[in-house]
Amino acid sequence: MKIFICLFILFATTVRAQKVVNNQLSIGSVNQINSKILKEKRTVWVSLPTSYYEHQFAKAHYPVIYVLDGDANFATVSAMAKQLSIRNGNTEFPEVIVVGILNTDRELDFTPTKSDFLTYGRFPPGTKTGGGEKFTAFIEKEMIPYIDAQYPTLPFRILIGHSLGGLATSNVLINHTKLFNSYIMIDPSMWWDNRKFLEHAEQKLEQKSFKDISVFLGIANNMRSDIDTLALRNDTCMATFHTRSIFLFKDAFQKNKENGLHFNYRFYPTEPHMSAPLITVYDGLHFIFDFYTMPSGWIASFFNPHDHTDIAQLLLIITWRYLSA
Repeated sequence: MKIFICLFILFATTVRAQKVVNNQLSIGSVNQINSKILKEKRTVWVSLPTSYYEHQFAKAHYPVIYVLDGDANFATVSAMAKQLSIRNGNTEFPEVIVVGILNTDRELDFTPTKSDFLTYGRFPPGTKTGGGEKFTAFIEKEMIPYIDAQYPTLPFRILIGHSLGGLATSNVLINHTKLFNSYIMIDPSMWWDNRKFLEHAEQKLEQKSFKDISVFLGIANNMRSDIDTLALRNDTCMATFHTRSIFLFKDAFQKNKENGLHFNYRFYPTEPHMSAPLITVYDGLHFIFDFYTMPSGWIASFFNPHDHTDIAQLLLIITWRYLSA
């Protein structure tokens, strides 16, 4: 029986990896949502798992990854999810639905408060800011229900955001904690509003419960070549304000371990701000799905009557993959 289960998993994975749909290579579909909250039409891109199009298995349901700045990050996350869930026998992640949210007014949607404190001269005069709560309401009340109605989803959601998108992701975590199960923040703009939101986040991390929530924080190296992370904390230069703010955010996560949050972070000394998303998403998804990875030596454990640890983990994976219909 153990051998049969083992062969079945390998066969199913191979079939899924080789499936081609209608001789077409497609990264996903374009969906339009007429938002009453935002009073505009919003575009989302959706990538479905390979097994969604197959019929030899019972209909499955899938976790959903929501990606901010979809035009920049959707293709990367979709390809990574497929590569590490089905390609070449990989089972690092479960198959997932990936939803990329495109922008219409990025500065407005991603900022939780209105602010005149605009560093680096990034935003011209008159830039609209502070629409983060309305944007979050759109995600909660319109976009997620739309995706759940259109596609076979599981109630397990991940939100990914980079830079200002990382700030927006932080806002959802802090103020709408249970809307997502897990969060990946990539070099978030915690300097926003002269750190007023950061101060609010520090208080909430101390006061609230974040039980059953996972967060992975990726920090890029945006510092001068003559400074390291130890000297960073005492630096007062505006050029390091962005990175110093993120490290303060990291410290707040680490010193409030009693709030139940499942947290990890990584500093990438060789990755600047714009190249950090790829490696952060990779590490972040491994962290979130650490329970799912096939244990090393799992095949051998089938033939070892004294070792049931790997078998137990394998059964958990089977349950997730094949009994979620």
